[in-house]
Amino acid sequence: MVTLMVNYEVVEKEYGKESGEFIYLLRGSNSKSKDTEIDKIAWLYAFSYFKNKSEFTPEYYENLFHMKFDERLEEEISKVRVNLSMSAGRFYMTDRVSSPVSDTIKEVVKFVTIQKMVNEQAHIGDQEVIDSIPIPKEEQIPESLEDQLKNAIDHEDYEEAARIRDQIKSQEVD
Repeated sequence: MVTLMVNYEVVEKEYGKESGEFIYLLRGSNSKSKDTEIDKIAWLYAFSYFKNKSEFTPEYYENLFHMKFDERLEEEISKVRVNLSMSAGRFYMTDRVSSPVSDTIKEVVKFVTIQKMVNEQAHIGDQEVIDSIPIPKEEQIPESLEDQLKNAIDHEDYEEAARIRDQIKSQEVD
């Protein structure tokens, strides 16, 4: 299960009906916290992936591991079930959300799916799938210094090549 703390503005925008019901129940309760100000209420999203056990077959996984990113992301999102939680003092409430998966959750699912696919493809090596994964440059697996040196020379960045060469030499001395 993945849990995210979110502010009221996000909850109100993404799950307005549900958050309104939570506040209505809080205000109508006998709790000492029933008058808690909106900005003092803590909100959480929690989600997990669910699918019928009968659907988890070897063929399902074989297909899953060879899906390109966009198709795989849609599959992962379709398995997501979201719980919304509210905490106001000692008043705590949580419930499954029946609305579509919010944009905030979709972004987290996207990040998790990228990580899953990178790890899977390190073992499987399906180049079409690997090429479909949108890995931000800063999150790509760093190249070895030798590969970085070759890349710098290929791009005629001789200043960078000299820096990398010096770094390689300093590691050899250590």
